[in-house]
Amino acid sequence: LFHRFYARRSFVRHDVRHVAMGVLFLSAKVEECPRRLREVLNVFNALFQRRDGGSSELEPLDIHSERYANLKLIVTKAEHDVLQELGFILYTEHPHKFILNYVKLISTDSGVEKQLAQQAWNTINDSARTNLCLKFAPEAICCAA
Repeated sequence: LFHRFYARRSFVRHDVRHVAMGVLFLSAKVEECPRRLREVLNVFNALFQRRDGGSSELEPLDIHSERYANLKLIVTKAEHDVLQELGFILYTEHPHKFILNYVKLISTDSGVEKQLAQQAWNTINDSARTNLCLKFAPEAICCAA
């Protein structure tokens, strides 16, 4: 979702951190393992504190604070922007589901199959950090892995 959003929108006009929060919150809903908004905000609050180089102790986010209210608004706005930009089409097919079928076609030795499947899985996980998913079909990514 993050890659698809920024394929259409500018990094300059939309803060990456805000969109990341919104996409993570939305993705958890889509993948049917929803997280409460408070949990997402606590994680990002800790990340922001570490990145900003504050004290070694992390300060928890108070749910009654103005900062919490602002972050909550930012996440809901980012979620809305992502949904609107993608036209509410959130389905993505992951290349991981094709690995075992393709590996069984290539090899008959179970030891080699397991090792090959693990290597392909690792490669596909690494490719998720790139924009490869925008350029190629999931089947092609799996074959290349």
